[in-house]
Amino acid sequence: MTATIKDLKRPGSNSGIEAHQASWIDRIISGIKSLPGPTWAFYLVLLVVLGFLNNWVLWVAEVLPVGELEPEHTTDALWGVYFIGVLHYLNNAAKDALSKFKPLLSVDEIEYAKLENEFTTLPARLGWIAIALTLALQVMISLLVPEVRTEIQAYPPVTNVYQFLFRSLAVATFFSLVFQAIRQLRLISQFHRGVKEVSLFRLGPSHAFSIFTSKLGIALILITIFGVYQLVFLGVDQAFGLFHITLLVVALAAFILPLMSIRTRLLEEKENVLDEIDSRIERLHQSLVQTDVDDFEAADDIQRALQALRTERGTLGNTSTWPWSTGTIRGFLTTFFVPIFLWVITRFLERFF
Repeated sequence: MTATIKDLKRPGSNSGIEAHQASWIDRIISGIKSLPGPTWAFYLVLLVVLGFLNNWVLWVAEVLPVGELEPEHTTDALWGVYFIGVLHYLNNAAKDALSKFKPLLSVDEIEYAKLENEFTTLPARLGWIAIALTLALQVMISLLVPEVRTEIQAYPPVTNVYQFLFRSLAVATFFSLVFQAIRQLRLISQFHRGVKEVSLFRLGPSHAFSIFTSKLGIALILITIFGVYQLVFLGVDQAFGLFHITLLVVALAAFILPLMSIRTRLLEEKENVLDEIDSRIERLHQSLVQTDVDDFEAADDIQRALQALRTERGTLGNTSTWPWSTGTIRGFLTTFFVPIFLWVITRFLERFF
């Protein structure tokens, strides 16, 4: 038996998983998808435009000579683009992962469409919460951080308005990514817990969500890599270093923890299959002992059957029950150690330069 729609209901629901209204960030992504040309071109243009505007408002405020680019503000443009792009990418990855997991779901097409909507769309309510938290954070920073208050008093209105909007875009899309990631990881665990039967001979569906969680983890690690660059080369606040260390731990947890339920099911299935093979081997041994010593044909058949079972047992014994393929875990760990390696190397080189 595979997971049914009843197994995937939310607590208190009587009708299974229902479609919900898309959030503002999903509407923006839908608009980007509808644009002519490749989507990467849009994000590249947006990155360049934001990088220019981040410096232009400083030119207007006369804190930076016209035409000069300030490295930190220029690279900060990435924060205005990255989280939208990651949400766009991860929602596509989530759709693909759910499709590969579909053989383990006992649902019809209508129910599957509801699951897909739930898994790939941030509810409008959470989108508004992300905006509310962003505005509250902006106000708190403006009131409590002396440096920000000083900038607001010194800068002209156009600079203050732009920087407020830019920071709001970056923070609101970050919160949206956090909310969507938490929802998706929770749903993955829910999907896995609903699975009643897995196959050691067809691991693709069982590994489906490991590809998604690795992509989510890598997306978080890339933020850390960029953070190491800003921390080492641009000298940003050390508090951001702690944030990126925390993010690295979160990335590792996001990759592994949602997969533990399916890992348990694979271990149970392997144990059950091996026990069944051992029982068959034991029965064949008993048959061989009871076979007439002159019945060479029967003994030969039993020996061949025993050899086949031992071969099958050896093959299954070597079958990995980790809920990911070798390529997936290799790709994730390689990316995971990149920011650590970069930080260690830069600290080492600082001793000589």
